[in-house]
Amino acid sequence: MRLTFKLFLLGFLLTGCITSQSMPVSTPTTYKPIIATATALATLTVIPVSTIIPTATPTAEYPEIKVSLKGEGGTYFTYLEGFVDHVNSLAWSGDGKTLIIASQQNYLVYYDTQSQKATIHPVNLWVTSVTVSPDKKTLAAISAGIGDSASVRFINLETGETISTIKVEKPPIIVRGNTHIVYRGEGIFAPDGKTFILNSGKQITLWDFASGNQIKVLFTSDTNFLTSGLFFNPAKNLLFTRYSIVENTKEPKFLRWDTNTWKLTKTFTGDFFGFSFSPDGNTFTPIGGGVNIVHSDSATELFNFIGSKNLGLYSGELIAYHPSGKYAAIGNRGYTTIYTNKGQFWYLLSGFSAEVLEFSPDGKQLAAGGGSERPGLVAIWNNLNFP
Repeated sequence: MRLTFKLFLLGFLLTGCITSQSMPVSTPTTYKPIIATATALATLTVIPVSTIIPTATPTAEYPEIKVSLKGEGGTYFTYLEGFVDHVNSLAWSGDGKTLIIASQQNYLVYYDTQSQKATIHPVNLWVTSVTVSPDKKTLAAISAGIGDSASVRFINLETGETISTIKVEKPPIIVRGNTHIVYRGEGIFAPDGKTFILNSGKQITLWDFASGNQIKVLFTSDTNFLTSGLFFNPAKNLLFTRYSIVENTKEPKFLRWDTNTWKLTKTFTGDFFGFSFSPDGNTFTPIGGGVNIVHSDSATELFNFIGSKNLGLYSGELIAYHPSGKYAAIGNRGYTTIYTNKGQFWYLLSGFSAEVLEFSPDGKQLAAGGGSERPGLVAIWNNLNFP
């Protein structure tokens, strides 16, 4: 009952339906965010439109990406091997024919699902994440290498032309004991398809990526804080940003923004790391707070996966919703498992422990990348026949 009540309150915080009137925003005194009014620490560099991302010939610096096809239990999947280090991020083109892969190197890999060929495209950035705009025409490659400024390169997916590059302040390097923690920049397109939200670790800024104009500074964290998460519920026009004290990442604070007005509407604390929302925005999974699927409006827990530890289900840190919203793929220790949104087991994709998961736009393919056992590997399950 305690869990149900907690989820009930969380649902109201997520959807803002406690009352039709706006509630006053309050933040605990130990967590004081600074809402900046000053100019952002960012500059825009416009690259000529004729700049096309080149294709590299395999060398020691750009090793060949080997493609192999395998089958198991009636399901066929593709292995892409040869990445030097961890696969950081995956993104599909709008037609689902191309998978864009970012690893901890200075290049992107484009895999053509029709020709089954992988090509390397040097971008001279240590790409930490890639994401595609709502209209599926623009790719954003976000970078935050050690000693370099965080930056975003916007690429026309149809022509391969670089539209522009945004450079921001250096990502913070935190010393904790003998460990250096380097924050990785991240970004996401807003539902309007014109605005790009960039989190550089200390600031969250809004950009009109087509014109290259900065719109505003949405948030600047205090000295002892990091902004460390962007989570969208596009169907509800809500953005959630996370910030936490550097020395203590437990119970991070969340800020909820209305993406129509970009106003801060709520602050709250959670014992998880973020949210994964279904495409229709009606359900979500708290990331790192157990593996459960929750209804966004009523906060009713639809299913809790904790009892499935025999399948390697230990946490909800990796989940991808099917485009239909009827299924969810969960990355586990040694497995990738697919369930219905009612909690019914549907399929076990064994033998691969993933760190990133992405369904293709048509929902027929699922790409998984870079598990701890085999970090330089991407697996693509083909022709998933969902009923």
